[in-house]
Amino acid sequence: MSRLKNENGAALVFVLFVIVVVGLLTTVIAFQITSTGKQVAVSQQTVQAEDLAGMGKELLIQSIEKINAQYSTQKEVKKAIEQEWGRPLVMNMESKDSVTHSYQVTASLANDLGNHTLTIHYESKGLAGDREKLLQGEVTLDFSQTEESTK
Repeated sequence: MSRLKNENGAALVFVLFVIVVVGLLTTVIAFQITSTGKQVAVSQQTVQAEDLAGMGKELLIQSIEKINAQYSTQKEVKKAIEQEWGRPLVMNMESKDSVTHSYQVTASLANDLGNHTLTIHYESKGLAGDREKLLQGEVTLDFSQTEESTK
């Protein structure tokens, strides 16, 4: 019976158990914090890539609208768009944290001979870090009203 009542060393076992549990919990919490931080960075880069691709698209559309307002015939507009957008536009930026941000816009004219429309196909690619977003679409200009009114 005296052996069961001897509690010498029980406190040491308890303290060691608490240290192990606290160590495991600390490791799990540290992993969660690190993982969450990485996920936030990836999400930020994804949103930035989407925004950059949108910026490139808006730049192209504004440029086309400006050209369309400046010239009156389909032939003049087509020539101006070919001159301005005949090669890809690339804009590179670097942020404070040395992450590369860029967008690239390419445009190509569809062969619309014989009708009064001009279709511009575009591709705008945004890049933020290792995240990339691609937007594709087309802009169609209708010259049926202006061509008839100039005859």
